[in-house]
Amino acid sequence: MSQSNKQNLNILFLNHNSGGAATFRRCYFLGEELVKRSHSVTILTTSKNRKFRNIIKEERDLKVVEFPSLLPGRLRNGVCPWDGLKRLIYLCGKKYDVVHAFDSRPTVLLPAIWCKYFKKIPLVMDWADWWGRGGTISERSSKLYNMTFGHIETFLEERSRGMADQSTVISTLLGERLEKLGYNKENITLLLQGSDIKNIQPQDMFLCRKQIAMDDKHFIVGHLGTLFNQDADLFFESVSKAGKTIKNIKIFLIGRHKLDMGKYRKFQDIIIESGEVKDEMLSEYLGACNILTIPFKASLANHGRWPSKLNDYMSAGRPVISTRVGDIERIFREKGIGLLSEDDPDSFSQAIVKLSLDSEICGEFGLKIRRFAENEISWEKMTDIVENVYNKILEG
Repeated sequence: MSQSNKQNLNILFLNHNSGGAATFRRCYFLGEELVKRSHSVTILTTSKNRKFRNIIKEERDLKVVEFPSLLPGRLRNGVCPWDGLKRLIYLCGKKYDVVHAFDSRPTVLLPAIWCKYFKKIPLVMDWADWWGRGGTISERSSKLYNMTFGHIETFLEERSRGMADQSTVISTLLGERLEKLGYNKENITLLLQGSDIKNIQPQDMFLCRKQIAMDDKHFIVGHLGTLFNQDADLFFESVSKAGKTIKNIKIFLIGRHKLDMGKYRKFQDIIIESGEVKDEMLSEYLGACNILTIPFKASLANHGRWPSKLNDYMSAGRPVISTRVGDIERIFREKGIGLLSEDDPDSFSQAIVKLSLDSEICGEFGLKIRRFAENEISWEKMTDIVENVYNKILEG
């Protein structure tokens, strides 16, 4: 936003995630940067465990309001009518200059509709995951859910987009999907996930291993966070194959992977699990790895999303191997910041072996990817994009 047009805005973010995960982090980091620029930001989200009372957390002009949900487990995230009702009650009498809705679950859509049509507030909608119609829902949910509520999710995901005045998308593919749904291309903005370059810093690998009590003789192939089953199959088979060439190779699963490890007993000798990792220790856990990985199969869900783990890898300045999926392929190819592989064990294992034999190219990839995080994909850069979207919507 140019200085001549700069306004101090009161902005509302709508989010459905409980426990500070997934798109909540997208909201929170953008909110932090916007507050630094003298805007006020309120994030409405879902409490991890409360059933009746709201929780309000404030830090300067960034306010997070957690709403209660009566439902258990994953159902807390975005579908509880009580959560939605409490949000509407909270919004009574509140005024905002812009509303930014992150994804399209009912507890986000209900207040978005209220603000857009009853309070006449301009609406931006963010699309950060190909959820329905063959996307993430088909891989993470049961067949029964896909055949019932899955159809409702798809309907809400697709039919709600038309009410937005502007749209932000996390991947080129989601932008193309939005166009096919009849949305004006001129009102679509690519907004990749930002990198936390302040809290995650490049570290010396051997010092990191000492801090987390890991053997420095191992060649560590790391992965952060959740793995789909088909991606885990690719990853484990690839590292196992690479182990025929690389001595002492280990898989390091950092954080919550959400896999049933009973299915992968044949790989148990090469797998190390960190368990829950505190945010302040993430630099050390990532820094302990020789290489980090995005072992995605070329599925619709993977092409349509942007893995936030990649931003953490970038911030950590470690060499990365990724399969050719979505915007990652384009960026890696254009910027030369990582090694690309096909989505099969032979190709991925060869990429692992290649990096294990070339410490010089590993160092080069690490420096380049950190520089890219700092100069092109930091949260500060992403907030520049968001401010321009708000400027456009208010001028319109």
